[in-house]
Amino acid sequence: MTLLGTIVQSILVAIFPPAFDRKKLLHALRRIYKSPVLFRGSYGIFYLLRGTNYIDARIMRHGIYEPASVRALLEQVRQRKADMFLDVGANIGVYSLAVAKQGVCPRICAFEPDPHNKAQLFANLFLNGWEERVQVFGDAVSDTDGTARMFAFRDPLHPSTGRSSLEGHESSASIKSIPVRKIRLDDVFADVAGRSIVVKMDIEGHEAKALAGMKKLLSNNRIWLQVELLPLYADEIRAELRVCGLVEQPQSVPGTSDFIFASG
Repeated sequence: MTLLGTIVQSILVAIFPPAFDRKKLLHALRRIYKSPVLFRGSYGIFYLLRGTNYIDARIMRHGIYEPASVRALLEQVRQRKADMFLDVGANIGVYSLAVAKQGVCPRICAFEPDPHNKAQLFANLFLNGWEERVQVFGDAVSDTDGTARMFAFRDPLHPSTGRSSLEGHESSASIKSIPVRKIRLDDVFADVAGRSIVVKMDIEGHEAKALAGMKKLLSNNRIWLQVELLPLYADEIRAELRVCGLVEQPQSVPGTSDFIFASG
């Protein structure tokens, strides 16, 4: 049934025009099948998706997740002739896959510690034949090396794997505590200097600690950074980035929680 469900869903989603209400189709399929869907999205990228997951469903409805933000980042990768793209909080690989598709960045590094997301990221790389184009780190980016607990949402009724975080959450049966390894990017890229680097960071409230662990990397390279700023940590993050010589820029997509900083 799983294989048959995958085949049936993949065909229906592919032939159902996005101009119509694909959302209703996805709701109907979720009631019948629990199997994944093979989907060809924007930029001709292939994904293995589950309609029950929020991010996956958005990709199936619109072709990609956060389309305006992805377009803005790709433009920076091209304009800045980026030597590296760091996808911190890669989830299932939307940004890494889009950058890989362009073929203009020689090194792409995706960081994703949630085992569910990481497995799906590897599947998406395999589907596109990009296993060697994107280097995947199954570690949580932070300000220290060691071990930590990740709080991952596994609610079958309202799943959203984009909410997994090292930051504590309220106690709930839908939250699973998972042991993960922490790393500092200043250690991972200790010898990297004088490079053009584009960074996307979205790690659900742990951004300040991750940035504290990559001050040398930010200070010694030409950086363009798209980072999620939650109000609770916004001032702390801005202060950290000023010390590293990064200047806040106008938002690429106004109205989002993603803010832009670049080397001054």
